[in-house]
Amino acid sequence: MNRRHFLATGAGALAAATSLGRTVGAQRARQPDSAKLERIAIMTLDFGSLLKLHTQPASPTRTLEVFDIPEMIADEYGVHNVEFQHEYLASTERTYLQELRARLERSKSRMTNLNLEFGPLTISAEDPAARQQAVDQTRQWIDHAIVLGCPRVMINQGSLTEETKTWATAALRQMGEYGRSKGIQVSVETRLVFGPRPAGAQPARGTGAAQPQAATGRAAATPAPGAPAPPAARGAGAAPAPRPILTTPPTWVLLAEVIKNSDTHSTVDLGNVNAQDQGELHAALRTLLPLTVGNIHTRVSPAWDLATALRFMTVNLEYAGLFSIEAYGHAAVRNIYNILLDTI
Repeated sequence: MNRRHFLATGAGALAAATSLGRTVGAQRARQPDSAKLERIAIMTLDFGSLLKLHTQPASPTRTLEVFDIPEMIADEYGVHNVEFQHEYLASTERTYLQELRARLERSKSRMTNLNLEFGPLTISAEDPAARQQAVDQTRQWIDHAIVLGCPRVMINQGSLTEETKTWATAALRQMGEYGRSKGIQVSVETRLVFGPRPAGAQPARGTGAAQPQAATGRAAATPAPGAPAPPAARGAGAAPAPRPILTTPPTWVLLAEVIKNSDTHSTVDLGNVNAQDQGELHAALRTLLPLTVGNIHTRVSPAWDLATALRFMTVNLEYAGLFSIEAYGHAAVRNIYNILLDTI
């Protein structure tokens, strides 16, 4: 090898090594901060249309086993906090629950919250027998949560109104007391609609309505002929339908009262606060975050900016709990995931 060839070869090797070093460095720089990942949870609800569920007929689009979702979330997102819907579990046999917990632990994951949806059996039901069934079933699932290693359960409060709040508070207090005796926290979520649904309002999650098909679970508004399409939330895919005009106080005001009087906790669903702007969302957060169970359902909205809300929660209100992503499908989940990594 002559000197010229040696120098050319050496220069090429040096350039290649430098390029490789930059590539590896860039890849390392893009790795999410592990401390941030520990504060992110992902809901199984986000992939409900992909899951093989015992309540749904087989479909070519349903390719993911319930027991495999912790591994999928860990591999795809590096997230090890998984929030489950109780109705996704095919059995309450102890061996089944133990196997699910083992699958979570195999992925170094944990169940962070268990959402309980009992249809008409809620704390707000007018029939005392229905309320008692809601209490009894919640107690049973608190026991199941212990087997699953899950520290929280969240109930669906049903049609919470001024008329139902007294007996709803009493029933919720029973749930909370039983949970505390077992080391399990009981929470209630902000929900878009309590009581009779105003004309034009979209069904709230967990009311028995069909799961939305859009990427974010929100129906797209139909513009008038010739009118421009309304702006969509970042990553939302479609703008929500026009919201009903509310003439009563926001639902979260009543919810906060019931939570305080029952000595339970809040799970703030950012989308279901139904805030019309950033200030209204922040007002709700000032009231509800002091009652938090340590878990927030994190969504996007065209009415407010998620990153701004995240900074308000973490800096101004010093929230240090989990942000559980609620969106529908990988693209929508990834959008919120990226906002969280950029902001918290």
